[in-house]
Amino acid sequence: MTVVRMMRNHEVALSDEERLAVVRYLSDTRGLSVAETEGLRYILEREPVANDAGPSELMTQTCSRCHSYARVALQRRTPEDWEHLINFHLGQFPTLEYQALARDRDWWGIAQTEIHDFLSATYPMGEAPHPMTAICRAATFWRAANRGKAITRAR
Repeated sequence: MTVVRMMRNHEVALSDEERLAVVRYLSDTRGLSVAETEGLRYILEREPVANDAGPSELMTQTCSRCHSYARVALQRRTPEDWEHLINFHLGQFPTLEYQALARDRDWWGIAQTEIHDFLSATYPMGEAPHPMTAICRAATFWRAANRGKAITRAR
């Protein structure tokens, strides 16, 4: 989603091969583990879901009223990047503060403080692993899956 939005909003022209290379690089260096996506993979797999609530009523009303909460919870950002995302929302959707579930509160004030602080603490940007980490992890899983099986070399 982010790469396509970058291409569209910033008029970045990438070929299909270049876009795939960017996505592959980001997946290898910034992809989430299976444990980190637990309970949220339905959005990645495009499965219908009956209940998509945030971890609190405030998060549900602030984020999930416009899109799935999984879209938020599957991101990792620095505090500055979370701030930019909040600003992006208001810049892209200037009537956001006047829509349902925003008129009865100081949406902008809450988003800049409570929401920003929650997102920064709950979904922080970690250190990117060395690019070889993904390859080593894949090799470890392959070895575990094939332990005890006869391996033959192709000729």
